[in-house]
Amino acid sequence: MINKIVILLSIVLLCTSSFANNPSEEQLTKSNSLPKESEESTIYRVYDDNGNVIEEKEYNVDGSLEQTKTMTYNQHNKIKETVCFDYDGRKKWSKTFSYKNNQPIEITVLNGDGSLDWRQFLQYEKDSLLKVKKSFNRLDTLKWHKEYDYDDAGRMILKTIYKRNQVLDMTEKYTYDDRGNSIEMLVYDEDGELYRKYLRTYDSNDNRTEELKCFPNDNLDKRYVYKYNSNGDLTLYRYYNVDGSIAWSNKWKYKYDKAGNWISKTLFLYTGVTKSRLKYF
Repeated sequence: MINKIVILLSIVLLCTSSFANNPSEEQLTKSNSLPKESEESTIYRVYDDNGNVIEEKEYNVDGSLEQTKTMTYNQHNKIKETVCFDYDGRKKWSKTFSYKNNQPIEITVLNGDGSLDWRQFLQYEKDSLLKVKKSFNRLDTLKWHKEYDYDDAGRMILKTIYKRNQVLDMTEKYTYDDRGNSIEMLVYDEDGELYRKYLRTYDSNDNRTEELKCFPNDNLDKRYVYKYNSNGDLTLYRYYNVDGSIAWSNKWKYKYDKAGNWISKTLFLYTGVTKSRLKYF
């Protein structure tokens, strides 16, 4: 175990060295080198008495409605269906969940006209650990399937991904710290050759604060940075190129109700950075 930690630390140092001379965000701010941010959109949430989100409305910066999502739940407060409507009230898509022993076993997404978009089936071991996930396309034919293996503590240590023809696509191996955080992910291709390394760090609240994406030779590919507020909600997601330039950046600001639930979330983008439109189902 000690040898494993020493090796992992060495890899982190090698990857991090690529960023040794890059300025921090604070330095960029002081030098006015940080791109200016602009408001992009705001999401408003409504909750039921059980604290479940029952409605989300997303508005553009000009105040126009972008879309509305409504959610319903079963008697165990598990999400049963999400329906998304366009700005004019037309249904865009719907997502339904089926459960067994309070675990989702089928997830189906339909387009606004009722046609199938995709479907997933999930199987478990010991009634709680996800073992197999199969995904089907709009023709209801298999796209891919994933298999999961766990250690004695119930932590996923291996994910095996197969293509639709059941041929191996890739595998992912995970290492954890004493708090159960995934600190290393090794990705292998279909030939069993190492393809990428992901090295992760966390704060005292177990929030991921940084992720280094490295090539097999330990040279850095990308650096991802995450920041959070005192409620544990993500306030900054940014990733940097090897030269330290910002490749992508999103920032969020929140407002909360008395129960601590966020009721509005405003997205800000940095000028000159490609717009990030996250697709939620």
